[in-house]
Amino acid sequence: MNVKCPIIALSFFAFLTLAKAQTDVHLVREGYLYGFKNEKNEWIIEPKYEIFDSPYGDFMIAQNDQKLRGAINRTGDTLVPFEYQMIQQAKGTGFERDGKRIVFDALLAQKDQKFGLIDQKGQALVPSEFQSGAWVDDSTVFFSRPGRQIALNPLGQKILETEFDNAELFTDAFGKCPFFRVFKNGEGWSVADFTGKTILPFEFTDIRLGGPAGKTLIVTNNDLRVGVRDWSGKELVQPQYKWIRFLNDSLFVAPQANGPLLGLFDLSGRQRMPFIFTEIEAVSHSGRLKARKKGTQFGLFDAEGRELTFLELADFEANDLLQALVFAKYQDGKWAVLNLEGRHLHFPPLDSYYGVTPLGFVGTTGGLSAFFLADGQRITPFQYAYANIFRQKDETRKYEKPHGLGPETWFVGWAKVDGEMRLIDNFGKERPVEPPPQKSPSKPKPADPLDLADIFEETASDNSDQKIYDFPEKQPQFPGGETAMIKFVSENLSYPAEAKKAGIKGSVYIQFIVEKDGGITSPLVMRDIGGGCGAAAVEVVKKMPRWSPAEHSGRLVRAKFTLPIQFKL
Repeated sequence: MNVKCPIIALSFFAFLTLAKAQTDVHLVREGYLYGFKNEKNEWIIEPKYEIFDSPYGDFMIAQNDQKLRGAINRTGDTLVPFEYQMIQQAKGTGFERDGKRIVFDALLAQKDQKFGLIDQKGQALVPSEFQSGAWVDDSTVFFSRPGRQIALNPLGQKILETEFDNAELFTDAFGKCPFFRVFKNGEGWSVADFTGKTILPFEFTDIRLGGPAGKTLIVTNNDLRVGVRDWSGKELVQPQYKWIRFLNDSLFVAPQANGPLLGLFDLSGRQRMPFIFTEIEAVSHSGRLKARKKGTQFGLFDAEGRELTFLELADFEANDLLQALVFAKYQDGKWAVLNLEGRHLHFPPLDSYYGVTPLGFVGTTGGLSAFFLADGQRITPFQYAYANIFRQKDETRKYEKPHGLGPETWFVGWAKVDGEMRLIDNFGKERPVEPPPQKSPSKPKPADPLDLADIFEETASDNSDQKIYDFPEKQPQFPGGETAMIKFVSENLSYPAEAKKAGIKGSVYIQFIVEKDGGITSPLVMRDIGGGCGAAAVEVVKKMPRWSPAEHSGRLVRAKFTLPIQFKL
């Protein structure tokens, strides 16, 4: 498989919307390059770009097959020459000037590994001479090289200039840059705000962000002992540990003074778990911890360090969409479902679980599937050959009247039983359904009170070879199945250094299309956790081999697939 599959940013669809004001355009792929055609199948933009990104107005950033970026308009004319490694507009859509919010022309650009600021014609506003550059917000861009740091607005006007020997932005998990880290030769590191005021004395050998959201500072003194301070410089934890690793914004793990064992602490310095563990980790964002002693399996603990389970288990994981559940893995690879108090919910161990939404999930055992609600309650027997959850509770209640549903009832998902598709409500009641009617250009679509086409949210007309299915009858599959996919991801996933430093972990959700030939295209980050994890997850997806394609009504089809990729410290 050619691994040069491009990323088509979500913002690309805004460009299509603008283009449709003149003509009905659609994206066309030839090999691994993309272009646009109109409704007459005429080329508007020739297929010579790997990436389309960041459109506003008639302006769109693109990347060619030489890995160089430039900018084009919606008819394909080059506005900025393709000679940059990176071009980036500000994070928002504009900034305030004279009481009005305007869109500006300035673009952060990297050329020959140096950073500068250019306008939409490629003319330099700030020469490309800096070692680093980044947007702080809509109205500030920051550049740094030894002996000079400047912050400017998008018009190129100076906001701040300093002369530290080194400086770099502190970017938290939400992409905000409230401060920057600065260094003086012979004195050490400090932190400065965007008035140039230093927050800490220049006496630290290292300063890093603490907690997944970067709400504190981890400081290392000259004795190489580590402590914690807040953004005002106030000391929260004295430097006394060999290292500190935050599990969330208020709890951290640290080792004993002269040994390998770990304990758990809070920002008041109170020790919540003694030095008897070889591993302590957070279970996603569930507020629960997993820890084990030497030679044992994991146990589940609360934030106070109290053990909640009495069985040793091979692993724990939580899904951020289900706040009240934890999935526990037995040594034989099967899964149990626990509540947050560590109690096992009463049903057979699962072979797997999937289709997770805030509403619930699908569990499988013995090759058959069942539906579960968000509290872990099983609402159907294990009897479905195929099942999936397709929507959350419909707040508009637009299906209530035609189906006689009360406010306590909503559709959970659909399943296949003896070759017949059926809707399953949250009480497990089955409702046989007919396929949606064929669309006709000459006749209006017949009234469909259930509107399955809307429920299934498929993205093209029924008679189109380019139709993308959200829910094909047979889902696409990674070669070798789920176990092989997990192994592939673990062997190819690169954990970003920035995320490791900040203690960021959790699940990034990547959506992509599995083509009819099994190739992977158009990976999109649907949910990110920051620290470069989204980009790292996309790179793993781009490296994947060909899948077994999806099937629907006895033919190969294109299908969407959403994959959670876990980052564990």
